Formats: sequence, C-alpha cells, structure tokens
Amino acid sequence: MDLARSIFRQSMFTVIHSSAGAGKTHTLVKHYLTLCLTTEESAAYRNVLALTFTNKAAGEMKERVILYLDELASLNVEDGRMMDVMTHLTTKTGLDESAIAERATRCLQHMLHHWSDVAISTIDAFTRKVVQPFARDLQLDHDLQMTTEQSYYLDRAVHELISEAGVDPATTTILSEACLQLLHEERKWDPSKPLSELSQELTKENSINPLKLLGDLRPEQVTALASRLRAQEIVFRQQVRALGNAAMKLIKENGINVEDMAYGKGGIHGYFDKLVAFSDGWETPGVNKLKPIETGKWHSGKADASAITALDSISDPLTRIFNEAENLRETGLRNYTIQRAVGRELMPAFALHALDVKLEAIKREDGVAFFSDLTRKVSEVVKDEPVPFIYERMGERYSHFLIDEFQDTSLLQWQALLPLIDNALSTGGSALLVGDAKQAIYRWRNGEVRLFTQLPKIFGRGDQPLEIEREDTLQRYFNEGERLAFNRRSAGSIVAFNNNLFAPLSVLLAEDLRSVYARHDQETSREEPGLVQIRVLPKDVKGEERSKAFLDFTLKCVQEAIDDGFSPGDIAVLVRGRSLGGPVAHHLVANGHAVVSPDGLKLGGDNSVELLVELLRFLHTGDVAAATRAIQFQAILAALEGVHFATPVVGTTALPNPVKDLRKWLSSHGSPSLKTTLSSLVAQLARANGILPAEDAPVLALIDEVQAFSTQHGQDIGGFLAHWERAGKDRSIAPPANGNAVQVLTVHKSKGLQFPVVIVPNANMTTRGNFGECFWVDPGDAVPDTPIALVRESAALRTAELPELLEEETLRQLDAINLLYVAFTRPEQRLYSLVPEGNADGTTKELLNFIAEHGQEQILEDGIREKPWKTQAAALHRTLRDVADPAHTASLVMRMEAPDMWEPTDPDPYRSYGNAIHELLARIATPDDLEIAFEEALAIGSITYEVAQELKIELSELLSSTELDPWFKKGLTVRNEATIIVSNGRSQRPDRVVFDGDHVRILDIKTGQPSPDHHDQVRSYMGYLRELGHAKVEGALLYVLDRSLQLVES
Repeated sequence: MDLARSIFRQSMFTVIHSSAGAGKTHTLVKHYLTLCLTTEESAAYRNVLALTFTNKAAGEMKERVILYLDELASLNVEDGRMMDVMTHLTTKTGLDESAIAERATRCLQHMLHHWSDVAISTIDAFTRKVVQPFARDLQLDHDLQMTTEQSYYLDRAVHELISEAGVDPATTTILSEACLQLLHEERKWDPSKPLSELSQELTKENSINPLKLLGDLRPEQVTALASRLRAQEIVFRQQVRALGNAAMKLIKENGINVEDMAYGKGGIHGYFDKLVAFSDGWETPGVNKLKPIETGKWHSGKADASAITALDSISDPLTRIFNEAENLRETGLRNYTIQRAVGRELMPAFALHALDVKLEAIKREDGVAFFSDLTRKVSEVVKDEPVPFIYERMGERYSHFLIDEFQDTSLLQWQALLPLIDNALSTGGSALLVGDAKQAIYRWRNGEVRLFTQLPKIFGRGDQPLEIEREDTLQRYFNEGERLAFNRRSAGSIVAFNNNLFAPLSVLLAEDLRSVYARHDQETSREEPGLVQIRVLPKDVKGEERSKAFLDFTLKCVQEAIDDGFSPGDIAVLVRGRSLGGPVAHHLVANGHAVVSPDGLKLGGDNSVELLVELLRFLHTGDVAAATRAIQFQAILAALEGVHFATPVVGTTALPNPVKDLRKWLSSHGSPSLKTTLSSLVAQLARANGILPAEDAPVLALIDEVQAFSTQHGQDIGGFLAHWERAGKDRSIAPPANGNAVQVLTVHKSKGLQFPVVIVPNANMTTRGNFGECFWVDPGDAVPDTPIALVRESAALRTAELPELLEEETLRQLDAINLLYVAFTRPEQRLYSLVPEGNADGTTKELLNFIAEHGQEQILEDGIREKPWKTQAAALHRTLRDVADPAHTASLVMRMEAPDMWEPTDPDPYRSYGNAIHELLARIATPDDLEIAFEEALAIGSITYEVAQELKIELSELLSSTELDPWFKKGLTVRNEATIIVSNGRSQRPDRVVFDGDHVRILDIKTGQPSPDHHDQVRSYMGYLRELGHAKVEGALLYVLDRSLQLVES
C-alpha cells in the first residue's frame, strides 16, 4: 500500500497561526507523530519531511520526537502534554492507548536503527540535499562546500573586475563611465567603493531578476543613458538656479536686505536663496513663504519707507518668478529626483551583472558556494525538472511536509518548496505550515511575512498557468488549523499587558498588514501574576545623560531581580543592536556582574587564542612582528589576572631580539614544527604554554575552527591564517548554558528563547538609518529607457513617493512593532522596560500614549514582586579534562615529500577502484539498473568515462553469475549501505541487505584479498539482524578482484 495514502485518505493543506509561548514545537511534534502512527507501517516517518530554520530547532524537534515516542511506548501519559498527544492520536486513529503504545514502540525501534532516514532538518540542509544530485547540471562543485566568507569573495570579485580595466573593452567602458559619474557628483573617482557597497545586492533574492534585465543591455546603451541622465539633471538644475539668481539679483539691485523682507530668512527670501544653491531637496513652501504672494505684503516690520517702496516695485516680477519656480517644482522635480537617483547608481548597478559573472567564476574556481546560492539553484531545479524525477535523483520521496517558522520563509524558498508540496497534495499527501507573523523579524535575511499572511493564496504569484494551478491546489485543500491561543510561558500580567498594548499598535500598520495582529490576544495558562514595570525616560534627558540613563536603568533592574532571589542566569537584557548591547555589558561588568553575550564572545581578542595564532604565524613566516606579539601575549597570560598590558622583557638593558628569544623558547618546548596536522600543532603549542585545550573553551573552539578548515582545505597553515583574518577570528563562542551570568543579547538572537526576567533598556525599536539602503524600482516615465533601476534611499527621493519606497515604509513599521512584540513576549515572570520620549517614532509614541492612559506619573506597573517561581539549578561543572600529559611532546608526524612513482591524480588507486565499485553497486537493485547507475555516476562526476567503460564490462559479467541471484534477482527488497545501530550505541553498515520473504541475506563486497576478519565482520552483521527479530539470516562475501563468492557460516 502507498504510504502516502495509508496515512491520510484526504489531502490537506493546513496552516496554523501561533503566538509567542503557545507550544508551537509541541504542536509540530504532535502532528509529526500523527503522520507516523496512523498507519501500521513502522517506516512511515520516511515519507515525512519536517523543516525548521535553525540547527538548534531541528535538534530540539528530533529530541522531542524521540522523547514523545518513548513516553507513548511506555504509556507514560499522565502529564498534560502527553495526555494531549495521546488524545489526539486515539481520536485520529480510532485505536486504544495500548495499540498506540505498540505502534510507538515499533516506530521508535525502526527510527533508532535507521536514524539517517529521519528527515527533520533545516531548510538550508534540505535545499543542499535537493541541489546535490544536480550539481553537475548546475555547474557546481560536487562536494558543495559552503562558505560564510561572503565579504571576502565579494571584495575579491570587485578587485578582479577592476583589474580588467584597460584589458576587457566592456569592463573598461563600464568602469570609465562609473568614474565620470563620480566626477560629475564631485566624489572621489575610485569606482571600487560604490561597487563594494552595491556588491551586497548579489546576495539578495530581490536582485536576481533585475540583474538579469540589466544583463540584457549592452554597455553602449547604458553609457548613452547615463550621459542623457546627466545632461537632463544639469538642465533642470540650471533652470532652478537661474530663477533663484534672477530673484536674488532683483532684490540686491534694489538695495533690499534680508531683514527688510517678511519673515526674514524664514520667509520668501529664504525660498529664493535656496533656489540659487539647488541640488536636491525642494520642499513645498510653508505658510511664511506664501504670505507675501497671498497678501501682497512683502516687507517686514523692520523695513523703512524706501525698502517698502522698493519691494512693492519688484513684487510683480518676484511673484512671476515664484510661480514659475513652483510650476517647475510641481511638473519637473519628481522626474529630476528620480533621474538623479538612477543616474547616481546606474553604472555601478550595471557593473553588478559583470561582477556577478566574476563572482561565480571565482566560487567555481575555489569549489565553494554561498548558502544563498542553494535557494536560487534549487528553485531552478524544481522549475525545470518534474517532481518525480527530482525525487528519483535524490533517492527519497516525501508525501508529507511540516514547515516551522514559516513567517521567515523567503520567496525563493517557497518557490522551491511549492512544486514538491503541490505534488504531495495532488497524490494524497499533506502539508502543515506553522508560523507567527508577529515574530517575522528576519526581513533583512529575505524573509517575507506576506507569504504566510496571504495563504492559501500565493503572494507574488505570476500569471503563468502553472502558478495559477498551484494556487488552486492550495485553496482546494486548504484547512485553517487550530488556533494556538494559550500562552504557557508568561505570567498573567505580562500576557494581559501584551494583549492590551498590541491592539492599538496594530492600527499603525498599513491596511494589508493589519491581519498580522488579528486575533493576537492570548489566554494564560499560569495563575501567577508576575510583574510588568514600564518607565518613561523624559525627552529633556539628552546626549550622554540619555545614554547613561539606559545603563543605570538596566543595572537597577538587574540588582532588584537578584535581591528578590533570581539568579543572574535568569536575567536577559534585550537590545535592538550592538551599539547599546556593548555599553550595557561593560556597565554591568564594571558594577560586579558577570555577563555573557553571544554577540560579544569572539575568538579574536581572547589572549590564549591570539597567542596561538601568532605562534602559528611565526612558525609559518618567521616574522619578527609575529614573534613580538607572541612574546607579548605570553607575558600577559603570565601576569596577574586583570592586567591587560605586560612587559615581556625585564631585568635587562640589552635590546630584545624577539625572533631569537622565541626560537629558543620553542626549542626548549619540543620544537613544534609544521610537519604534523594543524589541529595537533595548535594543541601542542597550547600545552607548551601551560594551556590544557580540553579545559579552555576558546582554545577548544580554535582547534574546532582549525579542524573544520583543514577538513575542507588540507593542512595549509598559510591558508588558515588568511581564513583567520577574513572570518575565523569573528567566530562566536556560545555562552555556557545555565551560566551564573546575566545574558545581554539582541532581540533577533532572543527569538525562540525565554527567560524568567527580561529587561528592555530602550523600547524604541526603529532604526534611524543614514539613507544608505538601496532598492530596485520601476522609474516609470522619469526614465522610460529601463524597466528597472537601482536607487539609493535619500530624504529627497522619499518626496518622489515611489511605490517601492512607500511599501518599504509600511514594512519597516511592521518590523518595529514585531521587534517590540518579540522582546516583550520573552519573559516568564518579569518584564522591565524604559521608553524614551525623545526622538520617538510612531510605534514608541503609541507606546507612550498607552503608558499615559494605563499608568501614572510616567510609570506603568502591574502585578507584584514575587520570589522566583523556580530556582535555576546550579550549572553542572562538567569540566572536560585534558587526558594528554602536558609534558608529552610526541605528535603525529606527516611525510612532507611524495614517494617515488606516486601519481598525484590518483594517490590511492586501489581505494579509488573500491569506492567506485561500492558506489555503483549501492545504486542498483537488479542488474537491469546497472546502466542507469553508470549514467548517474557519470552525471555527478564520481567516475570518469574511461573508468566507466572498464567497470561496465567487468560488473556486467560479474552480475550475470547465477551465484549472485539470491542478492540481485528481481522481487527483492534491497537496502544498500543501511545503518544498523547496535545495543552499545555504535553503528554498522553492511554493503547490501536483501529481504526475500522471511529470509534476510547479507552481502559484503571486498576489493582486497580474502581475510578471516571479513567473515567475522559479516557474522557480526548476521547476529545483529537476528537480534532485530529475523530468524533466517544468511551471509556472504563477494571478492571483486577474483570474482569469488564465499558463504559465511553462522
């Protein structure tokens, strides 16, 4: 029976809208287990794909699945959580609890023995899984090595593109025109800066289509457009300035001073004066500027009779100039503003296409890919390939999809998943999407909340028949899921506060976004009142005093919570960005509080780590600067705790020789050398300095970083040092769990977490940018030559009211409210916050109004100061112990010279041959599959054409033997390289296991010489399968070299 149809008879597309603390993970796991246990098939989970957005969330869901299955199997369902799961399962299946327990037992056992088949992963991991079989088709490296060093590769692409100036005609034209534009704007003419600034657009999803459109233009078309835009800009500016000069000339020639004119500089004199220096930014004239035109009174109270007479004599020509200027502003300013913005970024934007081509070439050369590439590539795969073929190449098929945190899904991610979901729904499967639009705070990472709010309609759907058909499928099978209305996290006062606050805040949103906060209110499942304390920071508190107020407020709240019995580890301080997080952390430390911050704990800056890196650098280059820094760090570590500077050389007047001194030190500590693995070398250097790696978290993290680099790039010390400067030193060290320290973190980092006490020192969540953000816009009639253009946001451009910028404003408003929602819904028992009156944006003003209405004397307080509901268990001090003797200097030594007759292209031909045999046989069930297996292996590049020709003859002859029929005949259930998890927790992987009725046969394939150990190995496999309940188990060894089959006795 088809598993997809056995689980649910009717396809269903379910969308669940959750809220903070409502038990979303529990709901997901409950639905996952329903898909697994509403069938007798123990392997039903293989057809279920659950996607989350972080490794942590995926790990948590896996743990919860195993825990729930274990408790169901043992009928341990007394608590409310498991009672809910069991009730749901008995309702869905019609089975009693004992039957559910039996199914849970079988499912759990099957999962544990086939753990790699449990498809719970991040969406990035899944996209990589889809792309991998198509790597060759997509011109990607087969290994798909992912890199996070985007800035390095972008800078390198910019540098290499600029280096082609004077060599490549098209590139020369583009860069020359970019320099002309920079000179026109009186900016530094080096094009590398604007190109580097715009290069980040290459990682954004919304740049893909615009770059394709720009790529269709020829350089001469773009240069002609750039010249025309500059000319139009000059003409309009000259017209405006000419009017201003004409007016000011009349005023000056008639001996009139600014004080003689109505409202002085703030009146019509200031209006004309600004026209003289016009560049951009031309505001609509205010009341004071209009009054002389409307009333005919041009003079001020200070003007004498002669000035009044003179003004009256020129009032008519000044009025004509004013009207002409206003007509020019109303008819031409918008186009001028757009043209100027487009012209400013036109050549760098056009160069982005060439830069993208260069970047792709560099990544192919290095065999790396960005994570953003995967989503783009997988969308190409699902767009061009039929879904059954995709599943065939992947080797897996999913009938049921569960997607967590859907509000953070990007447009491309949804386009990549949609064909698979459409296929599932059309073939009896299901899809469950869970999210909370109020927690959509990752728009800067391409998240698109409207994908979620507009379901079952498809946001951004085109007019292609296939897109319309897929939307019809979603609507046909749509089911509004259960509303998760109970908050199981926060105290009653906190839930009530948020219910009441976010109702008026949602009114600030654009009409099409208000659905985000529809039915946002929650019920609390807690009886404890908790505490909410929101204070106002008066607007007259400014500058340094304002900054200090945030810090003092935080310190006061931390101290109050600790005085009431909370542990420092119970307290989290949430900030909008690092600009406040850093000072808060320093202030708390200065006042005696331990602090951890995921944003602040970096490998670079740790003295022990810096010492080891400088020692590596010295061993690599013999550099005097590296020797000097290494000796300095040694002195700092040897000095008393808290000393940040120490003099390494004392008691001598001789001029120090760092290189000689460090070489002497190295010689006395075993002479560590480069003839070993990098990770071994770092550990050896650490122990030589009295640092035990296993007991020093930053050093252990450094060794992890070294090992990760070496795995991908080999034992290249120079390469690692370059990687260190680019990205390694910025790696974060995770803060210790349950640490006895206050956590300071950004609101973004706090998502998905909860804390007994939360302090928000600044409730203003709006970022006041420097207008540096770029947007792709349709310039319309202003620039009809191009359907798309890149513009940089500015105050002047805002007045043009481009639809794209107006849409951005509405989304920024949602960002600010959502950030506040996430921050205010993290606490369990206490919420403290300070709200500044000064520079208040719309969201903060509404929050201030709420405080004024519900509080008194600029304080809103609800609830009571209670002792902690629960006492945090003291952190378990499971300190790793370094098992190596610090005096032990033996190390793995690598041979640095190749032996004679060594072939670099095939250093281990026997292993390569064996791997090829294993890979091909792992792809087939019967000899009829051999041709397809060769095609797939050639497609992904795992074997060459020449090797394929040799092996095809050899394997065809081998598999034609009747001796192998029991393992390769038709009608068998075949499991190639399946993992068996044995009782001691270790895993075993026989090459081939076939099921023939109640018989199970094992075949292990060997490419070397026969050995008794091989028989023992197969016998152990046979024993494991008998333990799993298979009574009739046979085993054999296939030796490929001599084509012999040896049966293995029990």
